[in-house]
Amino acid sequence: MTTTPPPQQGLLFPADGEPPKPKRAPISADQARQAEQERRELAARTTPGHWVAQHGAQGILEESEVAQLAEGAARVWSLMKDGAWYDADQIELAAGNGAPAREGLRRMRDLRPTLERVGLVIEKQRVKAAQRLFQYRITQKPQANQ
Repeated sequence: MTTTPPPQQGLLFPADGEPPKPKRAPISADQARQAEQERRELAARTTPGHWVAQHGAQGILEESEVAQLAEGAARVWSLMKDGAWYDADQIELAAGNGAPAREGLRRMRDLRPTLERVGLVIEKQRVKAAQRLFQYRITQKPQANQ
């Protein structure tokens, strides 16, 4: 009789089945203001044609759609700037202004360069070890000594 070996713990996560949670400081009000200012300045400098080319969207997106995507990114920032954990569904609802927008996580990723310039990062954690469900939050960039 062949028995199935027990699942191996510790391959991806510690024995308790949960990933380690990094200790990072929440966003300060000053960082939130800096990120918002940087996001607005970047939006003002970026033409729709440049945005389409930068994102490899030639032939997929019309330049007229870029404003909607920028508004979606702004709504994602408004949701996430408090530093709380949000799942993909919540982010997609924010990007779509109440209607699910499947590109919601793309709008979140669009924020990364702006956030990095002011010392912030998007952090991801697995909700359950056995599933591919994640939550995301904006936190301070970890220091080199952490």
